[in-house]
Amino acid sequence: MRLSVKGFVISRRTWQSRRVRYHKPRLSLQGFQTEMPLLSMIARFAPFNAIRVAALRARKGYTIGRGVRVGFGCRFDVDSLDLGDGGLIGRFNRFVGPVSVSIGAKSQIGSRNHITAGYWITAPRFADEGYQRTMRVGSDCLITDGHAFDCVGLIEIGDGSWVAGSASQIWTHYLGSAVRLAPGSRLGDECILSLASVLTRDLSSERCALIAGSPAQVVKQLEGDYTAGRLEKHERSW
Repeated sequence: MRLSVKGFVISRRTWQSRRVRYHKPRLSLQGFQTEMPLLSMIARFAPFNAIRVAALRARKGYTIGRGVRVGFGCRFDVDSLDLGDGGLIGRFNRFVGPVSVSIGAKSQIGSRNHITAGYWITAPRFADEGYQRTMRVGSDCLITDGHAFDCVGLIEIGDGSWVAGSASQIWTHYLGSAVRLAPGSRLGDECILSLASVLTRDLSSERCALIAGSPAQVVKQLEGDYTAGRLEKHERSW
């Protein structure tokens, strides 16, 4: 096997036996960026938060606010990144793909979340499809652990909203599992989407509501619970 540095071109290799001759097809990934930038490696594996944050600030298209904390092992390889003041990103998250990510001030992201989009979307044949490749998280939001966000389209999470529990999958070009959000659906500010709900429409006009069911609908107003202090976020040491 011959390995070429130019885009990892693997040449054909021939296996011969007495009866069978098999040709392995040629695989060419020319033009595909396979090497991870040095700054990304530093931001991922540096032992101290100050070094990780400094490495992110040095990257083109990345804006990192004051007092941001980034956990060990996070991979950041997106088109643009905007982290608001006082934000917290937990350990071993993946921000990967041709995506623009914006996370508001004082928002918290747990550990092992995946915010991604496939590089297939940059192919010329998809240029007219209108994919927005964007994720916007408002201020004072909470995303816990182990969620997956497919950012081929647009994902917006309003101020003060939660994605709680674990293992939710939010897809923008086909349906996922656990909590399901169909393409075109929207969730309003400070709303909670209940376990195993399927959101199929625009509920961005709702505020401080518990939304549940399949299809999801408002089942309870939560403004009184917020005012009385029965619902509040507790910062964790991710």
